[in-house]
Amino acid sequence: HLDAMASIANAVALGIERKQVEEERVRLWVLAQQARSEAEDALQVRNDFLSSVSHDLKTPLTVMKGTLQILQRRLKRTASVDPLWALERLKIQEASITKMHGMIEDLLTIAQVQAGQHLDLDLRPLSLFPIIERVVTEQQETTNRHHLCITTFSKDLQVRGDPIRLDRVVTNLLANAIKYSPDGGPITLDIRAEREQDQTWIVMRFQDEGVGVPEADQPFLFDAFYRASNVRKEIPGTGVGLASAAQVVHEHGGTISIISQEGQGTCILVRLPATIEPDTSSPKPERKEHI
Repeated sequence: HLDAMASIANAVALGIERKQVEEERVRLWVLAQQARSEAEDALQVRNDFLSSVSHDLKTPLTVMKGTLQILQRRLKRTASVDPLWALERLKIQEASITKMHGMIEDLLTIAQVQAGQHLDLDLRPLSLFPIIERVVTEQQETTNRHHLCITTFSKDLQVRGDPIRLDRVVTNLLANAIKYSPDGGPITLDIRAEREQDQTWIVMRFQDEGVGVPEADQPFLFDAFYRASNVRKEIPGTGVGLASAAQVVHEHGGTISIISQEGQGTCILVRLPATIEPDTSSPKPERKEHI
């Protein structure tokens, strides 16, 4: 009987051991499949990113090359060039260079963040409204299918910030609103002051009527290289603009968030701490159209 019981015990132990080995084998196989899937996803993200960056950098370079070729041909045909005609071509060159510079700045911002570094900010007291007004005017010149306007209760928007970085934030958010509203339409930048405990905040709402963002994508929208599922294959992009803007806002002590519904448009909210209480005594908001 003892031998039989020992044999049974050994058989049970062997069965348990085999089951544990099989379970471990299955677990390792699942982990390997997950790792492979994640690696393939990362590779696809990298390839999509490189493709988009190459496309986005190539476009302004193509414009610059074409403009220079036109200038060269004109100069070869005639000794004199109409100054107004030349000035218009130079403005095209400047716009292309500005676009490329902004893209490179976004990439450098993301690189610093991923390296665990803080941004090198040139903080100073400044008025935010002239930056906003200039960027809105510049962005309106890039489209004739959208109508950009500013609504504000006050132009006295004093913050402590880096003017170049904040310019880039407003540029990115307006450019995004234009890009993801392919059918055109109104884009509104609403600015107001909100008091919360002992701090006054400058709140900017960038509202468009574009494709919107699916709810499942919204928590990740400000992550580097992330793009919403409804636009990945439809609209080219790198996924760095919003991530760069978010990092700049955070390092200014502010917050950025999104309210959106797929197919119904998007509102991006940016809150920056004000250094001086704005004068909001105006009975109604001022609305400035850029058409």
